[in-house]
Amino acid sequence: MSVKTGHTSVTVIKSSLVIKGNTKICNSLSMALNVVGGTVTMESGEICNNSDNIAGAILLSRYNEKASNFIMNGGSIHDNKNTDNEAGAIRVDENTTFTMNGGEIYNNTTDGNGGGIICNGEANLAGGVIRNNSANSGGGVSVFASGVLNISGTEISSNNSTWGAGVCAVGNSTVNLSGTGVIKK
Repeated sequence: MSVKTGHTSVTVIKSSLVIKGNTKICNSLSMALNVVGGTVTMESGEICNNSDNIAGAILLSRYNEKASNFIMNGGSIHDNKNTDNEAGAIRVDENTTFTMNGGEIYNNTTDGNGGGIICNGEANLAGGVIRNNSANSGGGVSVFASGVLNISGTEISSNNSTWGAGVCAVGNSTVNLSGTGVIKK
């Protein structure tokens, strides 16, 4: 499957989507995926070259009390841009969860916070690589408000930022580093 759009994105509302094979969700003038109270699993494929003012590639938000989940087991999320101030690639809102077991998040940009990921919910990074992203704060990952970032196996490296090239955590946020997780410039 290849989704190449001008002004649309894929919206998953209270349902599930699996991205696999050679699937590409690329070249949109809006975010690639808007997950509202649903679950998306990415096994392979690409989400690339998208641009939006809310999230460059993916927005996770809840639907009433139903949380959203994005599970990345493989594939790549790259070269996306936030045209406003947060989430070059992925925005994890309150009461939502992003899990990364594999794959790569790279070359995403924003002039604000979270070149790769901005987390106000929960992000569990157990594998894969987050690299070469850029932002004003949190080139790789920014954690805000009551956000929780658990790093147990992902490598976060070669990201650029004025504040926290790898990870920037502010407010009442929590960052847990264990296992083989690595944060380096």
